[in-house]
Formats: sequence, C-alpha cells, structure tokens
Amino acid sequence: MQQPIKLPHDGRPTVVGCAGRGPDAVDGTDLVLRRFARFVSLTASDRRYLTRLVEAAAVHPPRRTVLTEGRPCDCLHLLAGGWAVEYRTLPTGGRQVLRIRLAGEILGAECIAYGAALQSVQMLTKGVVARIPRAEFVALHTTHPQLVTGLHLMGLFERAILQEWTISLGRRPAWSRVAHLLLELDERCRVSGLARISGTPFPLTQQDLADCTGLTLTYVNRVLTDMRRKRMIGLRQQELVILNRDELARASGFQPRYLRPTPPLGPLSGQDAGAAPRPVASVL
Repeated sequence: MQQPIKLPHDGRPTVVGCAGRGPDAVDGTDLVLRRFARFVSLTASDRRYLTRLVEAAAVHPPRRTVLTEGRPCDCLHLLAGGWAVEYRTLPTGGRQVLRIRLAGEILGAECIAYGAALQSVQMLTKGVVARIPRAEFVALHTTHPQLVTGLHLMGLFERAILQEWTISLGRRPAWSRVAHLLLELDERCRVSGLARISGTPFPLTQQDLADCTGLTLTYVNRVLTDMRRKRMIGLRQQELVILNRDELARASGFQPRYLRPTPPLGPLSGQDAGAAPRPVASVL
C-alpha cells in the first residue's frame, strides 16, 4: 500500500460547468441525485436545483485543503465527486480523522451554525465541491423543503457512522478497528454505486488509516500485512478487494445495517413535481 503523499502546492480551485468534464472527471450530478434519492423522493424542481448546483461547483486536486479549522465560513459544502476527510489537528501536530466523505455527502455542515469550520477538510482524490451559502440554505426550507428533509436524514445516517467510529476507538482492538473500517468503506461504496467489478476504490494511505483508527503507522502496516497474508483482503493500485468478508465481519463485529437506511420518504403533502413547495422545519 502506498505511503503518505506530499501535499501539492496551494492554488485556487477550478470552477467549471458540468462538474469538471475531463479525462478523469466524474458525473457529479448523478452521484448527488443518487445520494439524495436514497433518503427522499425528489421533485423535478429539486433535481434541477441540484443539477445547477453541481454545474457551478469547484474542482480541487488531490490532497487540497478545502476547509481549514477555525477559519470563517458560512457555507454548506456538497461533495459532488471524489473522496475527502474531515479531521482535527492536535497541538502536538498529530491528526485525528473524524469522517471519510464520499461523493454525494455533505462537508462542514457545522459552518451554517457556527460561522466557522470546526474541523479541516482535505481532498483525498480529485474532487468536485459545491457551495450552499447560509442565506440560500435558509431559503431552501421554503423553495425545496424535500431537500432540507434529505439533508436532515443524511445527518442521522452520518450520526450512525460516527457511533460505530466511537465504539471502534473506545472498545475495539486494533485489528478489529482496521477490519471494521475496511468493511464499512467497502459497503458504503457498494450501496452508493461507487464500487467496481474488480473491487472498491481505496485512495487512503496507511497514514490515513492510522489517523482514522488512532493507531501508529507501524501497527497499521502490521495489521494490513497480516490480513493479506491470511488472504482476507487484497490491496493494489488504490483498490481494495475483500476476499473473506464473513471472517472479517466476525472478527470485527461488523453489521452493515447502520449503512442501509429505510426506503426514501415520499413527497411532503403538496410536494409532487407540479405542486408549489411548502415550508418544513429542519434540524441539520
């Protein structure tokens, strides 16, 4: 597995239409629509809004810092393509990764409430990031209440993931921590349509895994070597292959039900494709 990558030089993100079409571009609109559709039924107006949002998004290179802890920010960010991590930097210089974000997920939601980033966000891969300013977010309660409901349900989904991470850091042995994280990422990619026939994209370095699990780089290397020796996983060219899912799940206590929310909520009353929107209360 690759070692940590040096950060690229700073520079301004590129803003392009259609989520950055190019040789390695991703269909950001499709990923975002698919993500919201897992939680709520979208109206035609909702789909048009999300499409315009992604078309105005910024493209960031791998390892670019998108948000910096403590800096003013009053926008909600939507990851329309790529992988990112949210993390805190400790006074000692160490880093704790708080969440791994996949395409279609929200970045820095706390900025809406606090007016500043409570953690930093860094791209792991080339990424497409859209911004929803606070005033626009407030207006969504009236213009697109179904999207606000979707954001709220996404928050509950992410809370379930955070609970499992807390259990891993507090109670799971080191080997189980890594195994649980690998299975979680594999499952998240599979249900989000990001997995390939050959395996799951895996842009994390060993240092990234160490920062997620609270382990040393040496220990993570030892765990991965043991898993590969026992033919439980395969890692090659930024791709993860789970070879013995049942044994990994048994050893780590992994149960994927927290990654499989119930069917999406139907439209709110009066919220079909041709009806006028109605406001709805929300907690993000």
